[in-house]
Amino acid sequence: MRNTKILKYLFIFCIMGLFAGCAKEEGEGGRASIQGKIWLQEIADNGNVIREYYSAEERVYIVYGDNDFYGDEIRTHHDGTFRFDYLTKGDYQVFAYSFCASCPSKVAPVIIEVEVTENKQEIILEDITISKN
Repeated sequence: MRNTKILKYLFIFCIMGLFAGCAKEEGEGGRASIQGKIWLQEIADNGNVIREYYSAEERVYIVYGDNDFYGDEIRTHHDGTFRFDYLTKGDYQVFAYSFCASCPSKVAPVIIEVEVTENKQEIILEDITISKN
């Protein structure tokens, strides 16, 4: 009788441990998505905008949660659109690099922070405006 009770409690404890270990962090494995567009401003040497348009083949990055490095990258479609699919609930940063005259590397990230709050949520971001010299 005593062994049966011990096994019963051990079984319950193991099941609880499995559920506690299944908490998903930010990243892939869900059913949410984040999408947007890259708006490019071509800048002349004098600082004036020459042309503006939705840009194809731009790299866009996503950071999952509070990670220090991006989790995925994609390139924009011919109309400047991008989309990250299969995301779980949580916090994300989406960014693209832009020209920065005052930066030592001459580029800086343009970052949009976003939170996915629902399993099947489809988030459409405001345009990410970047520039190139």
